[in-house]
Amino acid sequence: MTNQHKQRIQKMYDAGMSVSKIADTLGIPRSTVQSFLKKLKTEDDCNACKNCGEAILITAGHRPRQFCSICCSSAVVSDSISIIP
Repeated sequence: MTNQHKQRIQKMYDAGMSVSKIADTLGIPRSTVQSFLKKLKTEDDCNACKNCGEAILITAGHRPRQFCSICCSSAVVSDSISIIP
Protein backbone atom coordinates (compact mmCIF):
# COMPACT_ATOMS: atom_id res chain seq x y z
CA MET A 1 0.00 0.00 0.00
CA THR A 2 1.40 3.38 -0.97
CA ASN A 3 1.58 6.51 1.16
CA GLN A 4 -0.98 8.04 -1.17
CA HIS A 5 -3.37 5.17 -0.37
CA LYS A 6 -2.81 5.72 3.36
CA GLN A 7 -3.57 9.43 3.10
CA ARG A 8 -6.69 8.80 1.04
CA ILE A 9 -7.93 6.11 3.44
CA GLN A 10 -7.55 8.46 6.39
CA LYS A 11 -9.33 11.33 4.60
CA MET A 12 -12.18 9.10 3.42
CA TYR A 13 -12.64 7.53 6.85
CA ASP A 14 -12.59 10.94 8.55
CA ALA A 15 -15.24 12.06 6.05
CA GLY A 16 -17.48 9.21 7.23
CA MET A 17 -17.04 6.62 4.50
CA SER A 18 -17.40 2.97 5.45
CA VAL A 19 -14.46 0.58 5.30
CA SER A 20 -16.11 -1.38 2.48
CA LYS A 21 -16.75 1.75 0.41
CA ILE A 22 -13.13 2.91 0.89
CA ALA A 23 -11.80 -0.50 -0.19
CA ASP A 24 -14.05 -0.57 -3.26
CA THR A 25 -13.12 2.99 -4.23
CA LEU A 26 -9.37 2.39 -3.96
CA GLY A 27 -9.47 -1.15 -5.32
CA ILE A 28 -7.70 -2.69 -2.33
CA PRO A 29 -8.83 -5.48 0.01
CA ARG A 30 -11.21 -4.55 2.84
CA SER A 31 -8.90 -6.27 5.34
CA THR A 32 -6.03 -3.97 4.29
CA VAL A 33 -8.14 -0.90 5.01
CA GLN A 34 -9.24 -2.35 8.37
CA SER A 35 -5.66 -3.18 9.37
CA PHE A 36 -4.43 0.28 8.48
CA LEU A 37 -7.21 2.01 10.43
CA LYS A 38 -6.66 -0.25 13.44
CA LYS A 39 -2.94 0.52 13.42
CA LEU A 40 -3.68 4.23 13.03
CA LYS A 41 -5.99 4.21 16.06
CA THR A 42 -3.48 2.25 18.14
CA GLU A 43 -0.69 4.72 17.33
CA ASP A 44 -2.93 7.64 18.27
CA ASP A 45 -3.88 6.02 21.58
CA CYS A 46 -0.24 5.35 22.46
CA ASN A 47 0.54 9.06 22.41
CA ALA A 48 -2.03 10.00 25.08
CA CYS A 49 -1.91 9.89 28.88
CA LYS A 50 -3.93 6.97 30.28
CA ASN A 51 -5.30 9.20 33.04
CA CYS A 52 -6.13 12.58 31.50
CA GLY A 53 -5.74 11.98 27.75
CA GLU A 54 -3.18 14.75 27.31
CA ALA A 55 -0.70 14.31 24.45
CA ILE A 56 2.64 12.79 25.45
CA LEU A 57 5.89 13.76 23.78
CA ILE A 58 7.67 10.70 22.40
CA THR A 59 11.41 10.68 22.99
CA ALA A 60 13.48 8.69 20.51
CA GLY A 61 15.39 5.81 22.08
CA HIS A 62 13.15 5.63 25.17
CA ARG A 63 10.25 3.34 25.92
CA PRO A 64 6.81 4.93 25.43
CA ARG A 65 5.41 6.69 28.49
CA GLN A 66 1.93 5.86 29.75
CA PHE A 67 1.34 9.03 31.77
CA CYS A 68 2.07 12.71 31.11
CA SER A 69 3.26 13.40 34.67
CA ILE A 70 3.92 11.83 38.05
CA CYS A 71 0.62 13.31 39.24
CA CYS A 72 -1.37 11.31 36.68
CA SER A 73 0.63 8.18 37.45
CA SER A 74 0.01 8.60 41.19
CA ALA A 75 -3.70 9.22 40.63
CA VAL A 76 -4.11 5.94 38.74
CA VAL A 77 -2.13 3.98 41.33
CA SER A 78 -4.07 5.44 44.26
CA ASP A 79 -7.39 4.71 42.49
CA SER A 80 -6.42 1.08 41.92
CA ILE A 81 -5.28 0.66 45.53
CA SER A 82 -8.62 1.96 46.84
CA ILE A 83 -10.47 -0.61 44.70
CA ILE A 84 -8.67 -3.56 46.34
CA PRO A 85 -10.76 -4.84 49.29
